Amino acid sequence: CDCDPRGIETPQCDQSTGQCICVEGVEGPRCDKCTRGYSGVFPDCTPCHQCFALWDVIIGELTNRTQKFLEKAKALKISGVIGPYRETVDSVEK
Repeated sequence: CDCDPRGIETPQCDQSTGQCICVEGVEGPRCDKCTRGYSGVFPDCTPCHQCFALWDVIIGELTNRTQKFLEKAKALKISGVIGPYRETVDSVEK
């Protein structure tokens, strides 16, 4: 499995997937880096301050909103500015 012994929970990897089983605060295919929400340099991974979880949720929501705006902008590039109002414009023209 080539797991880093400093970051694994058990000396044997998962037999069905071959994945290393990492201790809390550690991640990666080899269990050799600090996971999100932990800071420091592996193997000295320490939990981030409690505010991290709050900011992580806020950043996640902003990322989702930004992605939705980018998708709308892409649709406007394809359909043009009138695209979302096509039915209304067509009915006014008729």
